[in-house]
Amino acid sequence: MTHGPRAASRDARAAALASALYVAAWLLPWTALLRGAGWLRALLAVGLLCLPGYALAGLGASDDDTRDDRDFATRVLLGFSSSLAVVGLVGLAGSLLRIPTALATAIVAGTLALAVGAAVRRGGARVLVPRLGSGGDAWSGVVLAATLVLGATLAFAPYVGGDDFTHVARVVAFGQNDHLGYSGLALGGRNILPPRYWLSFWPLWQALVSHLGAVHPLQLTANDLGPLLAPLALLAVADLARALGASARLATLAAAAQLALLLCALGRTQPGFLFFDRLTEDKFVAFFVLAPVAFAALARVLAAERPRLGAYACLVCAWLALAFSHPTSLGMAFLVGGAFCALELVCTRAWRPVLPALAILLAVTAGAASVRLVPHPFFDKLEKGPQARFASVEEDDNPQARINLVAGTPFFGVGRGAAPLGAQAVAGVVLVVALASARRERLARFVAAALGVVALAVVPYTGWLVGKVLPPFHLWRILCLVPFGLGTALLARLAARRLPRDTVRTAALVLPALLVLAVAAATWGVHAVSLSALTPPQGWREQLVTVR
Repeated sequence: MTHGPRAASRDARAAALASALYVAAWLLPWTALLRGAGWLRALLAVGLLCLPGYALAGLGASDDDTRDDRDFATRVLLGFSSSLAVVGLVGLAGSLLRIPTALATAIVAGTLALAVGAAVRRGGARVLVPRLGSGGDAWSGVVLAATLVLGATLAFAPYVGGDDFTHVARVVAFGQNDHLGYSGLALGGRNILPPRYWLSFWPLWQALVSHLGAVHPLQLTANDLGPLLAPLALLAVADLARALGASARLATLAAAAQLALLLCALGRTQPGFLFFDRLTEDKFVAFFVLAPVAFAALARVLAAERPRLGAYACLVCAWLALAFSHPTSLGMAFLVGGAFCALELVCTRAWRPVLPALAILLAVTAGAASVRLVPHPFFDKLEKGPQARFASVEEDDNPQARINLVAGTPFFGVGRGAAPLGAQAVAGVVLVVALASARRERLARFVAAALGVVALAVVPYTGWLVGKVLPPFHLWRILCLVPFGLGTALLARLAARRLPRDTVRTAALVLPALLVLAVAAATWGVHAVSLSALTPPQGWREQLVTVR
């Protein structure tokens, strides 16, 4: 933008117009024009919440003017996480002060409108225009798009069970209560939520989507939101791969491999089932969408010799989004992020970006964890003793599906129902390869950090250590942080160095396409996988179906 009084005045008018149009989109009854398309109304509502962060990310967030911090995928993901961070901050302040819900909604809308105006004032209207990153190719774009479409097709769960009813009740409560607060959000009445839920504002974010898109929370949770979140989750894997130094083709391979390998882990306690059938729940949104976005923001900070303030701002927003989603997921992501920072410091000795980044992670995580120190009658009802820690573990056919207790000892780890021996062996090989390549590859360092933390939780003689800082009965969920796609990309990159260049080019084009074709065959042809997305019950739009 040019400088001078006229230019400044023109920029101010453009910013005011952009903010006014954004507020109008919140107030005008545009949903009446889309009565028969609930999914489209939900999509537009999500886009409306994400637009301000998307616009601000277009101003650049790294120490140089690189494509990675300005391309469309990165900006969409940062927009999603920053919208949840803003909603969480307003929700926390509003709940503590008991402000009217309408006022909290107005504050969120006003804050986001100001963000849009600030972005337009600094960067012009071009910050709102999608800009595809350079360095890729059309074929990789097609394969990635097919991967996202397949993910959206499969992440569809019309069944309602588990925590879904409680979760929908909280979304409805946020939308119906006159004032924000912590009473009546789960079971109605005057009951007050325990402090462990005081930072869980994912339901408030959903309530805003429900309000903006005129979509009932039950329809939003069970039908419409999963197919929107799954592409974001797969896009986040590709974006994280780019942030770790992978090429566009390798990032596409990572996303395709993530989808294909999740289809190989469909046990009820395994990551694939949790991704495809329970993605709309707060804990799994945190694992599959928000955590990769936060890790990518962290990787970009660590990759810069002198990160700019914008890079740190992206990291803070991404980590706050995790904090306002689910506390256990935040704690597990912090272990991976901390291990990644430690490996970066050991292998590169670049303390200048590592120490501030680690300080941000520690400050946000410690602040969120301190909420548990608030006294509450809920804690007096908890059973004490070592066995009580596992009282809420739901057992499947395998008595140790989730927790592997070593009889007669205080040791425990993730159960074999969640982490079969074969999968453990493969992950162990990838971990060894990643550790051997850690000094040369940032991608290897992240894979080693993620798999190393998961390995600590799986092995019973170290799992109890992780259980000291995380709820033991939730330990099996850490498998959602296994870097399926990134591990595949790392092996492909290392193998490419030992192959002729022409072979590598051919493989880079063929392998992701083959993975996508295999997923498509399993989805629409062979039906080799068992997901509710493939066999929805008759009349699923009009009735709830319970599965025993």
